[in-house]
Amino acid sequence: MIVYGGALHNDLHPDPALAKYSFGPAIFALTRGAYREVDLYVPEMVDATPALRAEPWHRAWRRAGAGKDVELVRRSAHSAILLPRRGLPRRGLPQRGLPQRGPSP
Repeated sequence: MIVYGGALHNDLHPDPALAKYSFGPAIFALTRGAYREVDLYVPEMVDATPALRAEPWHRAWRRAGAGKDVELVRRSAHSAILLPRRGLPRRGLPQRGLPQRGPSP
């Protein structure tokens, strides 16, 4: 199962304020430890988010180049963060807002 999107909380060790919204611990138990939490953080979002800059992995990521290459940060045996290269093109998206849909057939 893969879930993508910020509205769902996959955290294995959620912040206490978000714990009641996180499915990570329940799925981890249900799968007997086979669940893996993988977060995708765009480098530009990390730069703009104080909570992410305060995370323990942030200093090591900065030393490693902070977006010069794709990075996988392992937070634990069951949790990782994938950070793509900085400045990836926004193919098919307008400069602001959601993609525009053409007329319906």
